[in-house]
Amino acid sequence: MPATHKARTLLALLLAVAVNVPSPCWGQSGDPDPADQRIAEGFQALRIEDLEGAASAFQAALSLTPDSLPALLGLSQVLEQQGDAVEGLRLARRAHELAPESPAAALMVARLLARLGESEEALDVLARSRQVHPREPQGYLLSALLLRDLGRADEAIAVLEGALELALPGPEIPEELALLLVAAERPDEAREVAEKALAEHGTRADLELALGLALAANPESKIEAVPRLEQALELGVREPGRVHLELGKILVESGQPAEAIAHLDKAAELIPDTEEVFYRLGAARRATGDAAGAAEALQRFQELKQQREQKERLDLEVGTALNEAQSLAAANRLPEALERVGKLLASHPDVARALVLQAKVLFSLGRPADALTAVVRARELEPALVEPNYLEGMFLLQVGRPAEASAALARAVSLDPELGEAYLLLGGAAAKLGRPEEAVTHFERALELGVDSPALRLGYAAALESLGRMEESAQQNEAYLRLVQRPQ
Repeated sequence: MPATHKARTLLALLLAVAVNVPSPCWGQSGDPDPADQRIAEGFQALRIEDLEGAASAFQAALSLTPDSLPALLGLSQVLEQQGDAVEGLRLARRAHELAPESPAAALMVARLLARLGESEEALDVLARSRQVHPREPQGYLLSALLLRDLGRADEAIAVLEGALELALPGPEIPEELALLLVAAERPDEAREVAEKALAEHGTRADLELALGLALAANPESKIEAVPRLEQALELGVREPGRVHLELGKILVESGQPAEAIAHLDKAAELIPDTEEVFYRLGAARRATGDAAGAAEALQRFQELKQQREQKERLDLEVGTALNEAQSLAAANRLPEALERVGKLLASHPDVARALVLQAKVLFSLGRPADALTAVVRARELEPALVEPNYLEGMFLLQVGRPAEASAALARAVSLDPELGEAYLLLGGAAAKLGRPEEAVTHFERALELGVDSPALRLGYAAALESLGRMEESAQQNEAYLRLVQRPQ
């Protein structure tokens, strides 16, 4: 079942971050520290899935101790579970900045980056964390699973083999290594790893699954896989529908179609949109003489196949139309580009990329309010995309809403900390809000990232002047003059 393993939900999003919950500190008065109390309450609420209670407790702790690592990571975890991974990432990055040596902070940042589709940056964070904490198993596990989902199975296997050589505690490393070896069509190695881990750690669902899949890959041992896979199901394997499908395939191929049908029926119940389930079920029912049942299963197979093919055609149609609109916009044929993207959105209103393009064209045509409406919808559809968040901040600033612009731009830089243009706009928003110190910080960060312009230098100079730093302000005014007088 190699393809099945690849299709599993990213385990990175299920790994628990080991945040140390402080025991309440007792002062001379005999009372526990209030911030620690709130943190303990927050993690207790998380354990019983009371997300609102957890959020309230962590926020209370942060109001008392703004740089509390457990509170930042706890609230980040709450926000992730509430579906606001962008804000969760911002808090996790803050925790990581405060405690770069903390494996919990690094893992939380990487986990949220992975959830938001920023796998390469997540891998960089994890690589640095493994160097600092070579005996933290989750750094290896998360790295391997991200590499697997990027189609880089050999690298994933190498990461876990390195972890195995370190003899890290627990069965999770060999479990994932054995499953990855199966997916990479290396069943003999998978079998060796799984059998050794079973001998060391005892029976476990994923080890039984890995061993069963390894056995199933060899025609001579295929039937031996059945009790292993059935044991994996009894122990609570993560994707039971896929395991039932694998058992159905083995039993059909072994001449036991009646036994296969029970597993395939269960697979149809658990993963009802999987084409292969109904193809195999049709074959099993035909083998038992159930012609009507076989026809019904194969009809469902054809329906699912047609739905997939139709979706592929629609995706191609959308991509073609979007490319046409982008080409028109690039050629400065803005009214035509707006018309083309409008037609696309009339038939496909929830394509975030089309909404972003529409917003940019509208803004270029001098319609910032309409552009804002389009880009907000794009951000709602794809909150993890950097561009809609950045453009929303830009447009909000343009229409005189600096506080909201600042929030949107903060989301953008939490997704991409190297986005210098966003720091430039954050500086402008802070200046409009009467926060010159904050504006200076943002302008300096933009310059560090290689962003420079007359507007930045003027804003920087004005902010410095507001703080009474006149000499530095004069230097920025001189830099402004050099920029505007630069030969074109």
